[in-house]
Formats: sequence, structure tokens, C-alpha cells
Amino acid sequence: TAINSGYSADNYIETLDKFQPALNSNSSKISVQVGAFRKYAGAKVYAKRYSLLSDQYNVEIKQEMKDAQPLYKVRIEGFTSDKEAREFMLRYSIDGAFLVRK
Repeated sequence: TAINSGYSADNYIETLDKFQPALNSNSSKISVQVGAFRKYAGAKVYAKRYSLLSDQYNVEIKQEMKDAQPLYKVRIEGFTSDKEAREFMLRYSIDGAFLVRK
């Protein structure tokens, strides 16, 4: 099962049930986006929990603006291929997260 941040749906604006876009398997830098929050505190809790899974990858919080408000995206970074990222998602039962190119 996916890790639960304990935050309400009001704080979590992009669900982990999004589709997974097709990516070129020879892409050099792939990340797994596991959540997006309006409040930094929610993103920080999520990032900390995912950072405990593996020392091989980095968990980053990326800030963007959406609808004139900050949006904090939590991504696991450092995969060299979509296959590697998907295997990581399966190994740790990260359901519904999606892959993004850096």
C-alpha cells in the first residue's frame, strides 16, 4: 500500500491515482512524483517518509505556482530509466504515483 501522509484531502491536491504517462525508456533522468501539496508542511512530511525507503535516490520538494498559489511537488529523483523507476514503485508498493522527466 502507498504511504499515507495523514493529511486531509484538502491539503493533497493531486492524487496518487493519476495515469502514468508513457516515457521513452532511454530517458536519462527520471523522477517519480508521489504527491503535490498546497502547504509546505504536508510536502515535508511526505518527503521525509519517502526518504526513508532508500539511500540510493533523493527525495526533493519542487515548488511551482499554480492558480497564483504555491504548489509543492514531492519527487523521488535519480532514476536512469523508466524501468528502474517502475521497479522501485513496485518494490515499495507506491501505487498510482507517476513518472516525470527532469
